[in-house]
Amino acid sequence: MRQISILVFALVVMSGVVALALAGEKTIDKAKLVGKWKLVMIDGKVPPVDSIFEFKKDGNLIITFAKDGESRKVESTYSIEGEKITVVVKKAGGDDKNTEKISLDGDKLVITKSDGNKSEFERIK
Repeated sequence: MRQISILVFALVVMSGVVALALAGEKTIDKAKLVGKWKLVMIDGKVPPVDSIFEFKKDGNLIITFAKDGESRKVESTYSIEGEKITVVVKKAGGDDKNTEKISLDGDKLVITKSDGNKSEFERIK
């Protein structure tokens, strides 16, 4: 009987831990992400080219790279689920899909890859 009581107690404690973990997961408000963002840091270093990410309401993402007066655009899509962003870049040989962690704090956006590398953005006003 004592073993059953200990097992029930352990299950109740584990249920509470799981509930707290799920409650702690943040959800990114997609509406706050909409707009233009400038890439300002990649893994703590200034990026070699100017890059603007424009997140649209409809889930489209336009990435513009500019270097030496030349500009190039890449059309993509994005979706948000909890604290994760999934970006699908359309390529001739097939789509490239990546899901990464995202954090948004006012005019600062950070995307963290699974290897821990970070891309930091600032909102363009």
